[in-house]
Amino acid sequence: MREEDLPAAAVGSILVLSPVRAVATEHMQLILTFLRSPAVGKLATGATGRRRLHSATLASLNLPQPDDELSAALHDLELSRSRMKTWADDAAYLTRTALDDGVISSKKRQSIIDAAAVLRLRCEAAAAVDTAK
Repeated sequence: MREEDLPAAAVGSILVLSPVRAVATEHMQLILTFLRSPAVGKLATGATGRRRLHSATLASLNLPQPDDELSAALHDLELSRSRMKTWADDAAYLTRTALDDGVISSKKRQSIIDAAAVLRLRCEAAAAVDTAK
């Protein structure tokens, strides 16, 4: 738990995990990715929505060791996911609000056309990179 996480507070059903020594941000992300994985999720007990990992189970886990290349790849994936989500959110917003006023002004019409073209070009560029492998 870090200062920026405040005013969060732990209760009896929440375990606060903290490293015993300094951990690089990249390694911490690798550990968090591991803790969120289906493999760790399978160790949880209880019904869906109230699944729990017991402290003994957590203590017995073999956490991944620092791996700069994997950490960099996970960082790139998160950055890509975030960027694509922003594009998807932009497209959804434009679609949802295009006809809010019932009448589209020529300025708004052109703005929507321009934004759609940029989003389409981004998707085409991403697809071109994907097929270039």
